[in-house]
Parts: sequence; C-alpha cells; structure tokens
Amino acid sequence: GLALPANWTTVQTRTSGACIALDPMCPSSTRYFTVAGPMTAAISDVRLALTSEGFADVQVLFPNCDKPPNPPACSLTAMNHELVAEVTVYPPGWNVDSLNLELPDKPMVRIVIR
Repeated sequence: GLALPANWTTVQTRTSGACIALDPMCPSSTRYFTVAGPMTAAISDVRLALTSEGFADVQVLFPNCDKPPNPPACSLTAMNHELVAEVTVYPPGWNVDSLNLELPDKPMVRIVIR
C-alpha cells in the first residue's frame, strides 16, 4: 500500500471488480481518508507517496486547494505502468460521494486506483 502519514485515517474502502463494458471506474479500488491538517499538506503528502511507489506523470490541479466554487478543492492524477491514480481532496464537512463519511473538522481525501 501507499506510505501515507500517520494522521490519515481510512474510513472506507470500496472495490469494483465485476465490470460491465465501458465503465471507466472498473476495475478499481477507492479508499476514503480523513486527514488531520490542511488540504495543501494532504495533496503534497499523497503526491510524495505516489511518486515513492513509482507513479509518474503526476499532474496536480489547484495545488493551493483553492478551486472555486465547489469541491474538490484540489486533485491530482498519476500513472504507474497500467495503473492510474486519481486523488481528490475535499474540505471539512463535505459529503463525498454521498457516503456520509465526512467530519466537520477534517478534510476528506479520495484515492481511486484503476
């Protein structure tokens, strides 16, 4: 797995393996984390973790996590051979994917590997 900081807490993992044709998210693994600290640190931490695992061609959108007006505040994509990582960072209290996992005082990070 990715070497993520100790202040990241996994709140849910979802896998999609039974695929239908033309489903861009399949097969995939999605993990949701709450993060202590600022969103800018979260995007920087996950970028470091991905490059340490051999992911390259990292492209960060809104590295200051200031995307207006709706979340995600910042995101990145990276590639490792056939795998693609898609990371999105959401502000505290945001109900990501309508899963009701949010916390009022911690950002949420969603990592999808497909």
